Parts: sequence; C-alpha cells; structure tokens
Amino acid sequence: MKQKALLLLLFCLFANIKISAVSVVIIDGIGYIFSGDEASVGHLKTYSGSVVIPEYVTYNDKRYHVTGIGDSAFFGCSGLTSVTIPNSVTSIDLWAFRECSGLTSVTIGNGVTSIGYAAFYGCNALNSIIIPNSVTSIGITAFVYCSGLTSVTIGNHVTSIGDEAFAGCSSLTSVTIPSGVTSIGYEAFAGCSSLTSVTIPSSVTSIGYGAFAGCIGLTSVIVEEGNTHYDSRNDCNAIIETETNTLISGCQNTIISNSVTSIGYGAFWGCIGLTSITIPESVTSIGDYAFSSCSGLTSVTIPESVTSIGRYAFSYCSSLTSVTIPNSVTNIGECAFYECRSLKEIYCYVEEAPEVSSGCFYHVDISKVLLVVPDDAVEKYKAHPVWGQFWIETPTGINEVESSKLEVESSVIDCYDIQGHKLSAPQHGINIIRMSDGTTRKVMVK
Repeated sequence: MKQKALLLLLFCLFANIKISAVSVVIIDGIGYIFSGDEASVGHLKTYSGSVVIPEYVTYNDKRYHVTGIGDSAFFGCSGLTSVTIPNSVTSIDLWAFRECSGLTSVTIGNGVTSIGYAAFYGCNALNSIIIPNSVTSIGITAFVYCSGLTSVTIGNHVTSIGDEAFAGCSSLTSVTIPSGVTSIGYEAFAGCSSLTSVTIPSSVTSIGYGAFAGCIGLTSVIVEEGNTHYDSRNDCNAIIETETNTLISGCQNTIISNSVTSIGYGAFWGCIGLTSITIPESVTSIGDYAFSSCSGLTSVTIPESVTSIGRYAFSYCSSLTSVTIPNSVTNIGECAFYECRSLKEIYCYVEEAPEVSSGCFYHVDISKVLLVVPDDAVEKYKAHPVWGQFWIETPTGINEVESSKLEVESSVIDCYDIQGHKLSAPQHGINIIRMSDGTTRKVMVK
C-alpha cells in the first residue's frame, strides 16, 4: 500500500503539471482539450449536477470528435451527481472522477475500451456500475474505496482486473467475473466485506496476492471446472494453485484438502468468521500473513509436516489462546504472533529452540504465557533471549485429566488459570489446582 501511495503522489504531481500546462476551453459548461480532429474532456473544478458529454463539440467553426475523459477531468467535484459518457469516448484516464463524493450514477458508453488508474477512486455515493462489453481492462485502483457500490456488471470482453481495482468496496454484495478474464490483480477485491460468494472462471490464469483478502462475509469460493491453473478440489471452498498445490484464497467455510502443500500469502487474511481450522499433514509451509487478523480463531495445531511459519502469519488473531508448534518447524517469521493478546499457552516440541525475533510476540505479555517444551530442551529455551521470558514447563510437570474427573475430585479446594485468576470451574488447557493437603498441581484439562 505504501508503494501505491507513492505512485499516487507521483501521478498527482504529473497530473498537476499537465493540467497547468494545457489550455482548457469551456463550452456549454464542459472543459475541452483539443488535438487534431479530436477533443477530450479537461479538468475543471466547477462541474456539478448532471453532466451529459456530447459525441461532438464545435469550436472556432470546427467540429471535433470527443474521444476521451482526460486525466483528473472531474477530480474532486463533490457536487457532481451523474455523468453520461457517449459511445465516441474510448478511454477514461487516470483520476478522471477521483473523489467525486456526490456521484451516484455513471453511464459508460459502448466505445470505452479502458478504465484508467484510480478513475473512480473514492466515489463513495456510487451504488452500481455497468462496465460495457467494449472495455478490455479495468485499471489499478479503478474503483477503490467506492464504499457505497453494491453491484458491478463487468463486460464480457474484459480480460484483466487491475491491482486493488475494487478494494475497499465494502458494500459490494455480488460480482460476476466474466469468462474472458485472464488476470485478477493483487488485492483486487480486498476488503469487500459484504461479498458472500465468488466464482473464478476457467479462463483465469493469474490471481495476485490477497485478491480476496478481508472479504469477511465470503462463504463460497469456487473455481470453474476446466481451469488448468487453479482449482477448488474436493469442494474445499478455496482457490488452489494447481501446479504448486498452494491454497491462495480461503474463507470461513474452507476445508483444506490433504493434497495442499502450502498455505499462501494472506490466504485467510481478515477471515473473522474462521473459528477453527484443520491443517492437514500434507502442508509444509504457512505463508506470510496467512491467517492474519482472523480474530475469531481460538486455537491452532500446526502439523509435524510444517517446516516454516511466515511473517505475520497469525498476527492480530486476537482470540487465539493456544498454539501447538511441532518439532519439524525450523523457521518462525518476524511478527508471526504479533498482537495475539489472548495467547495463554504454546506447546513447542522443537528440540532446539527455534530462532524468533523480539517482535514475534509483540504486544503479548509472554511472561504470563505457558510454554511447554521437551524435557531435555528446557535449559536451551531458558537461555534464549525471547523464549526465556515465557513461563516454561515440561510435559512431565503437568498432569493430564478429563474435566469431569477433576470436577468431582474431593481434594480440590481452588482452581486458577495460568495468570493466577480464580476460576469457578476448571477450563480447557492448563489450570493451577490447590489441593486439600496443601499441595499445588498444574493440570491439563482435556
């Protein structure tokens, strides 16, 4: 996103230079820039109400064909409510309608072939858009942050949907991706929190990182049969890159297939409806941001097949209380458990204390988190600058019992959690039990 902001700044500087250097002629309330036999709509700050752009305009007794909506033409015209673009226009250039906050209706003519960079950025009153069949590409951030947009009809000739094209369209409930689309860009639909289902057509050959990240309402993800690059095998409710067996996008109803070998970058990012997930033993790596911001996730058991946990993999999982890390893990990425403030216990069976940075558990009070490690690895963990700050125990120091047996044991006087808070009844996980004989036990309740 920082890179995008820098690009926007550069474009802004470029646009401002261009606007100041080009003469705009106002005819019937619309500004035009003339070149040869053609005209494009130029930048004015005074556009308001309904604007109907003509196919032709006459200036100095010469008739010009209106073929474009120029850079920043309507930028920031908050009083603009509707625009009709004629069939003669072939392009809508960068920032053409950026931040037209009152714009509710746009009719795009059948001659338009491309919608440029951030063309409708921040048009938050726009509630629907029909992209005609003439359009072949939807530019980067074309409709980003159009928060009022509820429906989009994408023309059948569109082949590419740019990076962040519809990101932050939080009211978008449905979108049909036509069969001609071959590429869906980075975070193209990220943050479309009202989107409930998505179907990837067989024509798609490229899907960027986090294309559907933060789509918290998503319950159905399907890849059409016949797609040779992606699949949703075994009705898994996810997008899997076929060649690499990498799950690149999931939802709250995803069942990870036992043929998946890696969970990709941001695959479940922002999936707040995900409360539990079973990671099969076929998986060897968990990518950067894979489960970031899954605020409903309470526990995760990482199978013994996994060797690496990516950067920020479980960051902002605010309900996560328990993590099991197997002996197979050799790498835990930076900030992997950042902001996991509810974390109470980690079962780490790695014989050699894995290297982690100080930021791995940033904003987690690790002195109150129980760390269970192998018996012969205790000293190694205690000597580690990060792991040594945990409350370290070994499996032999903990008794494991059924909850029902513990509750009826007559010698139990008091029960506490591992932070020392008194409990009315034993809870799942580690409990500190005070017995009638004066002894204290650490007990794992199954």
